[in-house]
Amino acid sequence: MQQHSPQSDEPDSGYYGFAKASMEEGLRQELQSRRLGSILIKEGVINSEQLEWALQEQKKSGESLGTILITKGYATEEQIPSYTVIQTGMPYISLECYEIDPKIARLLDNEVAAKNLAIVIDKIDNTLLVAMANPANQKNRNDLSGCLQDYQLSFLLSSAEEIRQKLQEIYS
Repeated sequence: MQQHSPQSDEPDSGYYGFAKASMEEGLRQELQSRRLGSILIKEGVINSEQLEWALQEQKKSGESLGTILITKGYATEEQIPSYTVIQTGMPYISLECYEIDPKIARLLDNEVAAKNLAIVIDKIDNTLLVAMANPANQKNRNDLSGCLQDYQLSFLLSSAEEIRQKLQEIYS
């Protein structure tokens, strides 16, 4: 009697790897289709009362949900971008060690950059890489596109604090 031997000792190989990847993709798609607040509740970062309070505050102030949750201490500066990546599917970049050419960053006016919490971090051919605290906000993206009409824009997610720090370094 011939014994079946697995093709690989790797845990993610073959059928099992495919099944695991399919489950992970399904979870990612489910989370992307949901709102940030729902994701944060499901992951145990906040509770429904905290979300309701933050949503009411958002209606009054117009600030992003993430900013409100961080300011109130319900979530950390690290948590919000992590879950926003899941929600939006946009890549995250840490600006801490990223060298930004001030000449390229200044393609975007200081006031527009500060208002939208955005910074141009690089230029590749005719495409500008723009780090934003909330790249899912279409109004902010349209504002930037209007100011940078001569370029294609590619948006990345970054922390609001890191963007503020880089803006201060570049525009001061």
